[in-house]
Amino acid sequence: MNNKKKILAAAGILILSGAAVMAFYIWKKNKTQVAASVSIIGGADGPTSIFLAGKLDNSADEGTKAAILDLETAKKQPYGQVVELDYVSIDRISLHGSFGYIAFDINGSDDSATMEPVAAYTLEEAGPIVTQGDEYTEVLGSADGCVVAPKAYMKEKNPMYLYSNTYGDVTELPEKVCKILRENKENGSFKDAYLTDDRLNQMASDIYNEYGSTLLYGPVAIPEFDSEVYGFLAADGDNLEDIWYGIWHAPLEDQTFPITKITLFD
Repeated sequence: MNNKKKILAAAGILILSGAAVMAFYIWKKNKTQVAASVSIIGGADGPTSIFLAGKLDNSADEGTKAAILDLETAKKQPYGQVVELDYVSIDRISLHGSFGYIAFDINGSDDSATMEPVAAYTLEEAGPIVTQGDEYTEVLGSADGCVVAPKAYMKEKNPMYLYSNTYGDVTELPEKVCKILRENKENGSFKDAYLTDDRLNQMASDIYNEYGSTLLYGPVAIPEFDSEVYGFLAADGDNLEDIWYGIWHAPLEDQTFPITKITLFD
């Protein structure tokens, strides 16, 4: 194994429709000429972007290995009061609760689809994950990780942490990036996967009627589809292994579609 070290070179934050946040890594072999860039995009009808660029100093923190969530143990335990989707796409989702954070690849489609965990962290480096109340912890998902913002709505400045699915590590974000998120939280920088509220009651009713399950989080639009296709989390019991991911198609005129049910664990 060579001596290459992964250095946090840039954090990019993408805000879509005032709801989703993405942070990503650009890695270099050394700490010189490290650039940080932040792109903020908002507006459902066509993005308005602001690009900020600057340099991080040469003391940028290296990522440390994130504490791994033991899924075999965790899935047998209660999931807690709240479980939220942090990222949704056609082939990957991520979610979190007081138990920690898990990202899954979705293999296959429709009823033959299966879930494969690709990352699972306790998030203990960021402190307790608070899912309700004034000290609420925001977890902002992306295709390759998440940003954890403890006490996101408190007045004091709290550190934020960037977790990588690929590298299995966690890095404290530079204050300049945290400042951007704090300054834009009223515009939606602190949000979970975006909920389409006008479909909520219809979806919850369909899930209960078809499966007798409880809706935990959703509907969240799956961006790769042109029509109204939404992802959601539901549960058949109280433990983490009782949670399943579903795909729901909004009715088209008189046509309805079956709900796709994908269990998180075999």
